[in-house]
Parts: sequence; structure tokens; C-alpha cells
Amino acid sequence: MSLIAYAAYSKNEEIRYNSSSGGIFSELANYILTINGYVAGAAFDDDYKSVTHIIINDKKDLSKLTASKYLQSKFHIHKQIENKLKNSETVLCCGTPCQIAGLKSYLKEDYSNLYTVDFICHGTPLQKIWKKYLDFQEEKNQDKVSYVNFRSKENGWNNYHLTFLFESGKKYSQVFDKDSYMQLFLNNYSLSKGCFECKFKGANRKSDITLGDFWGIDEELPEMNDNKGVSIVTVNTQKGKELFDEIKNNLTYCEIEENQAFKHNFCAEYSVEKPTNYECFTDDIDKLPFEILAKKYIPKQTFKQKLKKFREIKLLIKIKNKF
Repeated sequence: MSLIAYAAYSKNEEIRYNSSSGGIFSELANYILTINGYVAGAAFDDDYKSVTHIIINDKKDLSKLTASKYLQSKFHIHKQIENKLKNSETVLCCGTPCQIAGLKSYLKEDYSNLYTVDFICHGTPLQKIWKKYLDFQEEKNQDKVSYVNFRSKENGWNNYHLTFLFESGKKYSQVFDKDSYMQLFLNNYSLSKGCFECKFKGANRKSDITLGDFWGIDEELPEMNDNKGVSIVTVNTQKGKELFDEIKNNLTYCEIEENQAFKHNFCAEYSVEKPTNYECFTDDIDKLPFEILAKKYIPKQTFKQKLKKFREIKLLIKIKNKF
């Protein structure tokens, strides 16, 4: 089937607020759990220093899987998913495009009771960099982290914050492009090497549904943007359409043209650019304290300036291809 795209968000204000963008994954997961199915997704480990894919079948555990985690997840649940599918259980699995492709390759069979969701992926940061950053924050504050939210909307969706709480109740919160960990991520230093040549961009996806932030909403559908989060949703398969149809009554949504879907989110179509001194950075990870590492490699050019430059390059590529 041809790709169908929507701008969408949950009508449930609590779901929407606690989600990275429009809360669509939560609505999909809630539906699967309602029919006694299972949901697989990324959850923080107990110390918040790593992320692992887990499988749940109780709505009280869904909050573990919601919201973005900007680090590489340990994905070792292939066999568990396969066993549930062979036992005629319904499974919804959410992961990066490469994780979903890996799962499909492992299964070697297109199970009718498996639904897959991926998302527009900038790239996956190495877990050891996040651990190094969290160790730095805990040492600096002489306290243990007890909660992390990479996409807090306390100041709105457009200027989301990295926020975490310490056991003492102390709070750290910084807008995304001013936090040092996020700056390393947004400038591509902390990413896994394979992210620079990703094979799962554009239409080359293995998932039933793709989710992401609809960053161009002000240009395309400004009436939908109340700064609480709007998702871009692409339905890639017939199964994906059937699943979306099950939740659409819970959503405010608008179908959009296919060429609008990825127009404002370059990571949907292109791999990010590898920094020229990326290998030097990876060599320094284990040698330098986090604060020195960040100071050495965070560029003076802001992320927004880099984004503008990338969009200019993207436009030139399209013009060249046209002629």
C-alpha cells in the first residue's frame, strides 16, 4: 500500500503531556494491552544509567516505555517475542528502525499478530557516554538520580528540557540545546558509528507505523500547534492502517500529503553527518572526565545554526536531483 501520513495527537491531555510529542505510542500500546496483548519497548534500568527493551502486559507498567530515551537500548528480547507470537499472543514492538529490521530478520516470518512501530531517529548515543554524564552529575551534586525525562514539557514542546530528580528531591532541568549531553548528541559526537550510514531512512522501513515530532507544524498546520506536542504518523502497511483505525477516535488528527510527512524532519530521510574529529572523540571518551570531554568537543556553532545549514544543503541536493 502507499504511505498514509497524519499530523496527530492524543485527546487525553495527561497522555499527551507525559509523551515526547503527541502521545500516539501510548494510545497504540493502550489498545494492545486492552485486548490482552503484550507491548515491547525501551525502559530505563533501575539506576537510570542504561536502557533495556522489556515486554509488558499490564497498563500500570506502560509509563516505563513512554517518552524518548536518548541512548542506545539493549535489545535482547527476540526469542521472547517469537515465543509469544507462536503462542498466538498479540505483540506490539516499538524500537529504532534498525531494531525493528533486526527483529523482522530474526523472525523470518511475517506474523499477523505482530505490530511494529519505529520512529524518526537522529541516531543512538552510546550508553557509556550517558553513564559518564550521569556519574558526573551525581558526583557534582553528591546525590543519586532517581528519575530522568529527556523530553520534559514543563516549558512547552518546542523547548523541551532534559530533566532529572535526585533522591534528595533536588532537581536538574535544562533546555535541550543547552545541556552538555544533549549538545554532544545533537552535534552527532555521541552516536554509534553505524548511524552515519543508516540503511533505514526514507521509505526503506520495515515497520507498520512510523512516529516522530511534527516540527514543521507551524508551516503546514499552524492551527494544530498549541505547544503541547504534535506527532507525525506514517502508516506503512495494511496492518498499520488497521491498528491506527483502532485508536483514531482517541486522537485529534489530520491526514496530510505524503510529501509533507518528512519535509521538516531531515533525520527521516538522511543520515546525520559524522563530525570530522569523531574518531578523536571516541578515543577520548575513556580518557577524559565528562566536563572536559564536553568542553573540548561541543562546537561554538549552535545546533539551530547547524540545522539551518543542513536544510540549505538538503534543498541544494533536491534541486540537483531535479535537473
